[in-house]
Amino acid sequence: MIALERTPGPVESKNEGYRNLVETAVQEHCLQKLLQLIGVAPGNPACSEAHRYVPRVDQAQLELEVATIQAEMNARGFVGKGQLVHSVVLMRAIMVPTDNRLLSMALSRIWVLGTYCDDICEYSRENSYCLLKSAFKVAQPASLLADYCDFAFSELARFCDAGVLAVLRFYFHQPAVGSLFEAELQNTGMQYVAGGAEYIRAMTGFCEFWFLSLQFSDESLNFERNKLFWLEIMEAGIAYLLTMNDVLSAYKEAVAEIEFANSVLYKRSMKHKVPYVKVFQQAVDEGLDAYDFILSAAPPEEPVRRSLLENYMKGYFYWHLYSARYRWKDVFPGLTYLEEGFR
Repeated sequence: MIALERTPGPVESKNEGYRNLVETAVQEHCLQKLLQLIGVAPGNPACSEAHRYVPRVDQAQLELEVATIQAEMNARGFVGKGQLVHSVVLMRAIMVPTDNRLLSMALSRIWVLGTYCDDICEYSRENSYCLLKSAFKVAQPASLLADYCDFAFSELARFCDAGVLAVLRFYFHQPAVGSLFEAELQNTGMQYVAGGAEYIRAMTGFCEFWFLSLQFSDESLNFERNKLFWLEIMEAGIAYLLTMNDVLSAYKEAVAEIEFANSVLYKRSMKHKVPYVKVFQQAVDEGLDAYDFILSAAPPEEPVRRSLLENYMKGYFYWHLYSARYRWKDVFPGLTYLEEGFR
């Protein structure tokens, strides 16, 4: 049986130096280009509405999915979820829109489950092993989580062929390997000195899984019919999701002291003896380069494909900035969290 109790994470940091590093990066306008991307300046009422990114969310469907998934997880005894279900369902609704209500539910369920698995594996190698054994049919005691994964994928299977489902399932379970190493660093106290942060970052991002989920939104992005297109943009998609997550997780990690010390951006700064603000800006620029590359692969002559990719990337940044999970209101006091607005 998988350990359903979430392993306690690091306590809130008393190291003001970490927070100051992130706040300095903001004060140096490192986020400016990203904010312009979605046309917002948190807390600035004078900001023009002309180019503001405003996601469209079906409130009734959102509430139904949150209630259904929450009930399913409660029935299996999963604990420690907090705002996770609501936040991730909202994220999915913003980034991967669909008018098919059953598909919408299936996608939200698997996204919530992926995020939950990532959280409970972060400090527990037993949970990582459980997921990997489940994925590859290695004998182990009965697991409610493994059963829920099977159920979630069986629901998603109604909307894709077996080959695509297998690819998605592979990408879903891949991060458990990265989490296995991440947990070892935490459990041995080696996160400050050990190498491998870049490898762990690449393995734990869920990037291919998150990105390929967009194939459900329209035939122009269908994986089976557009493999070469996906091959062309996959590297850039991974780069965008990873770097934006590095940047937009920075403050949350600075609050959780251990996480910041083990973060990729901070380790790069220490390893190469480069100011943190410079590393932060380089990550932003790398993410924006990936954004531009992906859009260039879907020119204006392909308006549906292009608009879905653009919405996906803008929505990813928007959700991270406005989600309570990432605590940016501490830095931008005028910001209103999504969880406060979508109820």
